[in-house]
Amino acid sequence: LQVRGCWLGLCSNQDALSVHALLHARGLQGRFDAVLGGDSLATRKPDPAPLRWLQQRAGVGPEHCLLV
Repeated sequence: LQVRGCWLGLCSNQDALSVHALLHARGLQGRFDAVLGGDSLATRKPDPAPLRWLQQRAGVGPEHCLLV
């Protein structure tokens, strides 16, 4: 997806520091355009706010998003 020019966001309920540490440990830092940890916003999944935040950051409507 990245090679095809897709904007990639990562949303986890783990704290942001742990998410970034895991991405670094796996050599995946820099692969995502935005990374949200569970402590990045006032609410976390399954609340839709983190996903909506990523959608707004990407500048696209929900019809152009894919949640995996």
